[in-house]
This record gives sequence, structure tokens and C-alpha cells, in this order.
Amino acid sequence: AVGIDIDRIYKIALGISTVCVCLAGAMMTPFFYISPTVGLSFTLTAFVVVVLGGLGNLKGALIGGFIIGVVESFGEILMPEAALKQVATFTIFTLILLFRPTGLFGTKLT
Repeated sequence: AVGIDIDRIYKIALGISTVCVCLAGAMMTPFFYISPTVGLSFTLTAFVVVVLGGLGNLKGALIGGFIIGVVESFGEILMPEAALKQVATFTIFTLILLFRPTGLFGTKLT
């Protein structure tokens, strides 16, 4: 067979992503307590960024990340309580998905 070995590429990508997650977790432990739900807020924010930009679209994810970063910054200024921190984020997320169900740069599958 000639060409790129897809299984090998998947394994390499999985290995690199696993190393990145392990390094990020190791660097977070001095600043955050360790529990099964410690990364939930980060996971929710990452999910919102990816869906907001459009699944499978790198440019959309970058712009979605920028939008969510700005919204969270202003949300923290306007609503300083920790419990209300993500209200602005999910409000913007819901409004954008109401008008653009595929995200900002997503495309419909035919």
C-alpha cells in the first residue's frame, strides 16, 4: 500500500494529545484542588468554544475562543459573583445557536 498510514497518524495524534493533557494537569495541580470534577468548568468552556465556532473548523474555534474570552471578562466585571461567572457565556452561546445552529463558521451537512 502506498500513501499515509492513517492508523499510525491517529496513534501519534492520540499520543501527543495525551501528553499535552498530562502536562496541563500536572501544571494545574499546584493551583487547584484535585477531585473528579476539577476540570468541569474548563471542559464546559472548551465545549462552548468549539460548538460556537462550528465543529471541525479551526478558524471558527479561534474566533469562538476570542468571543468567549471577551464575554467572560466583561461578565466577570458586570457580575462579580463566582456563581454568575458563566451566565453571560451561556447566554451568548444560546443566542448564537438560536440564529446559527451550526455555529459561526459551521456548514450544514447534505
